[in-house]
Amino acid sequence: MNKNLLEALVSTSWAIKPEALEGIYHFVNRDGIKVDRETFHGSPSTFASFVDGLPMLREATNVHIKNGKAILPIEGPIIPKATFFSDISGVASISTLMSDFQIAEANSDVQEIVLLIDSPGGAITGIHEFATMVNESSKTTIAYVYGMAASAAYWIASACNRMYIDKTGEVGSIGVVASYSDTSERDKREGVKHIEIVSTLSPNKRQDISKDPGRQKLIGILDGLAKIFIEDVANFRGTSFDDVYNNYGQGDMFLAKDAIDKGMVDGISSLTGVISTEGIISTTNKGGNMSLTKDKLKAEHPDVYQSVLQEGVASVNPGFTSDEVDAKIKEAVTQERKRIQGIDDLSVAGAEDIISKAKADGSSPEKVAITILKAQKDGTLPIDTGFTADAQDLGNESKELGSSSGDYDSEEEELKAISEDMAEGIK
Repeated sequence: MNKNLLEALVSTSWAIKPEALEGIYHFVNRDGIKVDRETFHGSPSTFASFVDGLPMLREATNVHIKNGKAILPIEGPIIPKATFFSDISGVASISTLMSDFQIAEANSDVQEIVLLIDSPGGAITGIHEFATMVNESSKTTIAYVYGMAASAAYWIASACNRMYIDKTGEVGSIGVVASYSDTSERDKREGVKHIEIVSTLSPNKRQDISKDPGRQKLIGILDGLAKIFIEDVANFRGTSFDDVYNNYGQGDMFLAKDAIDKGMVDGISSLTGVISTEGIISTTNKGGNMSLTKDKLKAEHPDVYQSVLQEGVASVNPGFTSDEVDAKIKEAVTQERKRIQGIDDLSVAGAEDIISKAKADGSSPEKVAITILKAQKDGTLPIDTGFTADAQDLGNESKELGSSSGDYDSEEEELKAISEDMAEGIK
C-alpha cells in the first residue's frame, strides 16, 4: 500500500462517480480487488486510433490538430498533477490539460479547440480554474463526449461553447463527495496507535468527521463546493441555478437523449462529425452556451462588430453613419429621461394610475397635467389630498370651468378646451 497516496486520496474532495473513486481506492490500497479500465472509462478509447497519423501540436503534451481544430483528450480520472496517481494508467491531470489548452489557445493555426471526453470525474482541485479558462477562451470550444462526462468532467465540458455526445454517451453526476477510511479496528488488532496533539489555540483542527460536529462541518464544506459547481454549470450553459439543481439529476447520470431533453448537452454527433471541416452532424440544438453576446463580439472581434453594425445601420437608417445613429440614440434616451422626470414632478395623491399609464404609453408631461386636471373637474380624482389651500381653491374653480360642454373630435381637443377655460378663469 502506498501510504502517501492513500492519505492524499482520503483528504481530497472529489467530483467523481462513486465506483471510480472506489476503484482508485482499491488500486492505491493494493487490497487484491481487480480494477478494470472500464472502472475509469465509459468506453474503450477511440482517441489513439483516430489521431493516428495526425500531427501533434508543437510544444503540447497530448494535442493533435486537424482541419484547424486542436483535439485535446480528457480520459480517465482527473487529478491535479501528473505525478499524483502516476501508477494509474490513463489518467488526466489538470496541470497538463491547462498547459496544453494554453498552447492551443496561443497557436495561430488553431481556430477551434475540441475536448474529447471520456472521464468519470476526479479531484476537485483545479477544476473550477480550468473550466473558467475554457469558458473564457478567445477561440470556439467544443466538448465531445464519446463515453462519459461525469461530475468534474461534465463541469469542464459545460464550459465549452457547444457540447455534443455520442448516442451511447452519458453525462451528469453533478455533485461533490469526500471519502475517508476508518482503520481503527485493524490498527487495534495490529497494536498500532495514532497519537495527535492539537494546539489549544486551534480547537477546530482535526475534528472527528465520523460524528458531529465534525461531520456537519465537512458536509458544510461539501455543500459549498457543490454550490460553486452548480453555479458554474448554470452560468456556462446559460440557464439558472434552480434549473440545474432541479433538472440536471442532483447527482444522477443520463444517456444522450434524456440529456438533450434536459438541456444538458446541445446535440448528438460523432467524432468524425465534430472534427470534419463541414462541422457538426445530426445535432439538436438546445440553446446552451452557444450565443455570442454583443459585448463579447465587440471586445474580441472589433472589426466584425463594426462591419455588422454598419450593415445594420445602413439597412435601417440609410444615409446615417454609426456615429450619427449613436448620437440619435443618446439624444432619444436623454429626452425620455426628461419626459419621465416631468411626469414624476406632476405626481399627486390619487393620481398614481394616471402617472403609471402615462409613463408606459409615451404621454407628454403637458398631456398628463391636463388629464389630471380633467379628472379633478369631473370629480373622478379627489382634490383635497396632497394639495395646498391655494391648489384646492384652484381645483374647485376648475369644476365650474368649461361647463359649456360641446362635441369634440378628439380627447386632445376636449383637454385643450378645458385648459383654455381654466386659463381664462385664472386671469
